[in-house]
Amino acid sequence: MRTKTKSVGYWMATGLVVSAMFSGGIAELAQRPETIEGMKQLGYPVYFLMILGFWKLLGSLALVVPGFPRVKEWAYAGIFFNMTGAAVSHLVCQDAAWHVVVTLALAALTVASWALRPASRTLGRYRHAYPEPQRADRPSAAAA
Repeated sequence: MRTKTKSVGYWMATGLVVSAMFSGGIAELAQRPETIEGMKQLGYPVYFLMILGFWKLLGSLALVVPGFPRVKEWAYAGIFFNMTGAAVSHLVCQDAAWHVVVTLALAALTVASWALRPASRTLGRYRHAYPEPQRADRPSAAAA
């Protein structure tokens, strides 16, 4: 894939994910009535909104700020778990099908953003700075 195409795909997917997470986090922290009603319908306590909203805001910020590749990895994982968990919750509660489709689409966009991210936003460039420790019960390759 060409670098420019990959970059455009990355920023489009990331922009959609960040927009959805940031706006959702704001709605949850503001405890909008429709958000509270949706949470109750899924069977979750209302205080869960504050937890989700807080982490959605931090996760969305982590994806757009430069640096902090390990924090980005955690943000991607958290968003993916949140969206797949939401899809299952909507499915179990027999909500309208579009709830399941939208949450799974956001999970897929999260995976796309993760897969298309530039090298500067991955952990790969730091792996050489921290070599794997040698186990005492296994001789090192240099000794062989």
